[in-house]
Amino acid sequence: MHRIKHPNGGYSLIELAILCLVLVIVCIFVFVNRTLFFGAPAPTQNEEEFAVALVRLGIQSYAVESRSTGRVPEYPIRLDNADSGVEASETTPLFTEVVPEGLRSGWRKVGANEYVYGDVVEDQEGNTYHYDPLSGAFTRGRSRESEPVYST
Repeated sequence: MHRIKHPNGGYSLIELAILCLVLVIVCIFVFVNRTLFFGAPAPTQNEEEFAVALVRLGIQSYAVESRSTGRVPEYPIRLDNADSGVEASETTPLFTEVVPEGLRSGWRKVGANEYVYGDVVEDQEGNTYHYDPLSGAFTRGRSRESEPVYST
């Protein structure tokens, strides 16, 4: 086969297409190997932020529905009916009052209105969230009621 000489010495369209195809195949190969041999990646900060935003949106949707239908109280009293100590799973999803189908992984209920995201020791505040049914706030950190009270 004779190669056509280009006046500028560049590559033909077919050569560039083959190069792009090889690069795509290499990328797919790397992705498949990482997924199959190393499993799914660990939960990230973005996943936690997304889950928290989803819960907060569910609480606000509940409040909007309450206002439009005249339901009292405006915010749900609790976010689910799970007992303390329960981890979110397929059989025991959490946040079922505000998220359709609930959240099925990443969360553990540690109190009536307190939840921990990820694998965090229970006495750390980092990934602990508290729900206040009076204001509808779902905030990071423990509730003040759970802190010990010291008398002087």
